[in-house]
Amino acid sequence: AKSLGYEKFLVSESPDARGIDVALFYRESEDFRYIDHESIRIPSEVYAKPTRDVLRVTFEANGEKMTFMVNHWPSPHTAPPARNNVARFVAQKIDQLEAQGQKVIPIGDFNVTKQDVPNPFDSFSKRNNPLVDLEANYRSWAEKNNVDTKFMPPASYYYAGDHEWSHLDRIFL
Repeated sequence: AKSLGYEKFLVSESPDARGIDVALFYRESEDFRYIDHESIRIPSEVYAKPTRDVLRVTFEANGEKMTFMVNHWPSPHTAPPARNNVARFVAQKIDQLEAQGQKVIPIGDFNVTKQDVPNPFDSFSKRNNPLVDLEANYRSWAEKNNVDTKFMPPASYYYAGDHEWSHLDRIFL
């Protein structure tokens, strides 16, 4: 973190048996300051075995609260219903935070592939205030405005075994 210029970071303490956690590196300024954070445990009734916590970090940005929810959902090798349960749980947490007047930005490795049926992101899009995939929104805007995206990778993750790009890592607004 320090070699990249980050003095501050937060790490969850998840119960994942492999020791995998999530983290958020950040820089504070006069207009962007840390308020608080928590590691949100995914209950066993949502996902049967211990998995990575969701790290909720709240900042004040230009006088408004902004909350990041750092995710690392169960892998694509897990059946889609497991990710759907986690997605519904996260969507409920987002709804609770938005009801408190916070702007919420879910980020991370969601491990959702286009083959997932039903798609876990339906839990995000079927809310009163649907979330927008930042990358998909940018790609759509770039296409409409003739912006050259040839130096952008076609997705966020390349699996050499299948020779396929996937959008596992996402930022939602």
